[in-house]
Amino acid sequence: MVHKQILIPGNSGTVVEIIFKNQSYFVRKSSNDNNYKNRLSLQREKQNYFYKVGYNKILIPKITDYSDSWFEMEYLNMIDCIKFFERSNPNLIVNSFEIILNFISDSLDKSKLVELNKNILFDKIIEIKNKIDINIFPEYLFYISYLNRLINQIEIFIIPEAKCHGDLTLSNILFSRDKSQIGLIDFLDSFIESPLIDIAKLRQDLVYNWTSFNYCKQFDNSKIIIINNHLNNILNLKFNNIICSTQFKVIEIFNFLRIAPYAKDFEMNKYIIDTLSKICKI
Repeated sequence: MVHKQILIPGNSGTVVEIIFKNQSYFVRKSSNDNNYKNRLSLQREKQNYFYKVGYNKILIPKITDYSDSWFEMEYLNMIDCIKFFERSNPNLIVNSFEIILNFISDSLDKSKLVELNKNILFDKIIEIKNKIDINIFPEYLFYISYLNRLINQIEIFIIPEAKCHGDLTLSNILFSRDKSQIGLIDFLDSFIESPLIDIAKLRQDLVYNWTSFNYCKQFDNSKIIIINNHLNNILNLKFNNIICSTQFKVIEIFNFLRIAPYAKDFEMNKYIIDTLSKICKI
């Protein structure tokens, strides 16, 4: 018998639950949408890939069971980034952040530079546009047009291609209570497999405070912003050449436009539109 314990909120086409069965806790990720089942399978395969690779000081939940509409994995008894940042000294926070940077660096080391067919990007723009309610939020049309122009300015779109986490926001990074390890959860399939995606996802938090915006408990927001700014400076030093490139700007705009179809309310849409304005410096 399965007893559902906690429903974890998210912004995608899946439901994530903590369940209790056979005297143990597990996490179940599922979708009732038949159109999403292929993506769910890709996410399971990606998580399994990274689990098998194995990383020093990084825990990745082992997948324990699955069907075509769900998969279950080990439950990591760790704390989220907000609690970790509030409770830890700066040196421990930086040390843990270095583990995350090493994960991205490993992906970059394994990558190969490829020319991306720009039609993949243009097709994705059309797909996103068709899923957004333009009548209620016409501002998205401006940023979609801006993105089209930006892509056209790049004669040859070169990116490093390699498997990436796909949704490496701080909300998907857990921290051990003894502060010696991190855990990576909620791997996501992506229309582009590149470490650039993971860098953009980190900046989604460090620059644009995604997890803070969505966090449902009280916390010291001023402290979190200070920590995010400090970690972002470290990220910039590490990957400055990537972050300053036009290709990365395209990826970063895509990152937020891809969230828009899942935005559930006015506040979320306003957050996305305001963030796009900052990225485009408009």
